Amino acid sequence: MKKSLSLRTVSLVLSSTALLAMTACTTPASSPAAEKGAPSVPLEGTNWRLASLGGQAVPMPAGVREVNLVLDAAQRRASGFAGCNQFTSGYTQSGTSLRFDHPAATMMACPSMAQEQAYLKALNATTGWRVSGDRLQLVDAQGKPQAEFVARPGR
Repeated sequence: MKKSLSLRTVSLVLSSTALLAMTACTTPASSPAAEKGAPSVPLEGTNWRLASLGGQAVPMPAGVREVNLVLDAAQRRASGFAGCNQFTSGYTQSGTSLRFDHPAATMMACPSMAQEQAYLKALNATTGWRVSGDRLQLVDAQGKPQAEFVARPGR
């Protein structure tokens, strides 16, 4: 009887070991969102800070208000600060397609309006978007980056 008990024990140990080995070799199933390449930060509802425009870094000196973009899914409105003026625009988004209506902006005059004009022009040229990590890139019809943003903490 002692001999059969140890054969049962050995059999149980070997079966358990085989089961553990098979489980360890499998990879966890990825979520449908991960398989579709879902962004880690949502396009809509995030406060996006402008980082580059037309491939050129946008400096943000301390104490200067950040140029930003926020897309409101419920209202289908984009809004933000363009560097001198506030702006708002309707938008349409489907999949990776994104288009802005012509932005309306307040009419304050500032010493340099070049960056603001380039930013609003980039929004008008946008036909698509992609998010990677905490970065949003707006692209034109040829896939050329028009503007790049970084998600602000706390959205």
